Amino acid sequence: MVKLAALLVASTVAFVGGRIFAAVFAGVALGLLAASLVPAVPVSLAIVGGVMGVVLAISGRGG
Repeated sequence: MVKLAALLVASTVAFVGGRIFAAVFAGVALGLLAASLVPAVPVSLAIVGGVMGVVLAISGRGG
C-alpha cells in the first residue's frame, strides 16, 4: 500500500525515478516508523535498514 502511494506521488509530480524513488521513499517512511516505535534504535540505522530492505524486496535481489 505504501509503495502504491509512493508511486502515485512520484508520477503526480513527474519525478523521473520510477520504482527506485518509490522504494526509497517507502523505505525512509518505514525506517522512521521503526525508529519511533523502538526508541533504542538510532534513526539513521533505522532509515538505512528500511531503505535497503524495501529496495532489495522491490528489485528481487534480496535472496
